[in-house]
Amino acid sequence: MTVDGSIAELRPGKGKWTRRSYRVDVSVAGTKYRFKPNSIATSQLIRAGKKIFEPSMDDEHGDFLVQWLVSRADTEPADAAIGYALAVAFRTGAANLVSALINGAEMTLPD
Repeated sequence: MTVDGSIAELRPGKGKWTRRSYRVDVSVAGTKYRFKPNSIATSQLIRAGKKIFEPSMDDEHGDFLVQWLVSRADTEPADAAIGYALAVAFRTGAANLVSALINGAEMTLPD
């Protein structure tokens, strides 16, 4: 991925049992970003330790919503470009371990 002509290094997590394992670390032009799920439906984009925005993507209708957590003066053009690209590429949200286990158990029960 490139952002404003700079190559971005992406390091996705393993995506196993915990929400944290679905994080994606990005380094571009000396700035570090982290994109990570924070609920079943939403994720966060964090730049240099500061929460920038929370995107959410609706699978049923394809709606894409973003809640900015900082003022316009505290944003960079790359924030939107990186956050939107990661949300579309990796989706938003992830179930936690307890939800995954409950849903898995429900799938094994007879109708």
